[in-house]
Amino acid sequence: MDNIEASESIYESSILTFATNEESLYDSFLIMRDMEESKGYVPSTALIETFARIIGHDQVLFKQAESIILGNLYSNDNTPEIHNNTIDAQQGLPLSLASINVILSVYGDRGYHNKTKRVIHQLANKGLKPNADSILFSLESIGRCLLRDSKRSSSEEPSSSFVSFPSDIKREHDICAKYTEDLLFALEESMIPPTSAIIHNYVEILCHLGHTETATLVVLDALKNADNESSGANSNAVAAEDEITPIKQKKRRRVVENKTLHRVAIATASELRDFELASYFASRTSEPLPFIQNKIDKIKADQLKNIAS
Repeated sequence: MDNIEASESIYESSILTFATNEESLYDSFLIMRDMEESKGYVPSTALIETFARIIGHDQVLFKQAESIILGNLYSNDNTPEIHNNTIDAQQGLPLSLASINVILSVYGDRGYHNKTKRVIHQLANKGLKPNADSILFSLESIGRCLLRDSKRSSSEEPSSSFVSFPSDIKREHDICAKYTEDLLFALEESMIPPTSAIIHNYVEILCHLGHTETATLVVLDALKNADNESSGANSNAVAAEDEITPIKQKKRRRVVENKTLHRVAIATASELRDFELASYFASRTSEPLPFIQNKIDKIKADQLKNIAS
């Protein structure tokens, strides 16, 4: 068992080491493919995100990675699929979903939702389907784009030539909302269970779009599902106490991340003025985080002060 873990660790270290150099970047993608096909290891989300951060911080590396991966993704060769990978005849590079997700992760961090949309659309033409990481990074790109637009709109001066018109903002929001729906449909169609990170990115998007009520419903549903799983485990009379360990309990509660509960709690208080529900979200964090309730109390106090004045 130790040898297997060490072997996977060596693969991951090699991928990240080779990714730091222009001359060996191509090889890092080859190693990632070999990791999947030869050993059967599935590149983790953490590995993909770390790979993406390395090339994302160096524009030369990033452009080279784009050329390697997207050049193959958009090629018109008709090479047949082999184990969910498409081999580019000219480059000899296996076009694996993990490699594409590295690029999607960079796009997600930069808020390039139009680019992630084109990549997701192109996957079908290569016989590939988006997985949970593909959806995660694509949703992240939408959320970061909306956040960037929100900050830009709030900082624009009326006399600026770059002022965004309400119609432009609405059009952009409509595009983001439609793309989000398409991603969630792909998630459901592939029967991929939403991870806590996917739920978080979806909630972020809903809050940016002003759909706070929907965001609360999404989080309430996720919490309910977590509670039902917990109840189901508890109802198993045989060896129930042995099965429910603190680690398993923590994993169930982490179906909704603390940062998601923080986000929806503050939005519920500030936008919906539902302080009871906001406090409920604050109480569901995996560990006590009093600063969330303090923020809710401040929002409530400010509202009462405004009413009084």
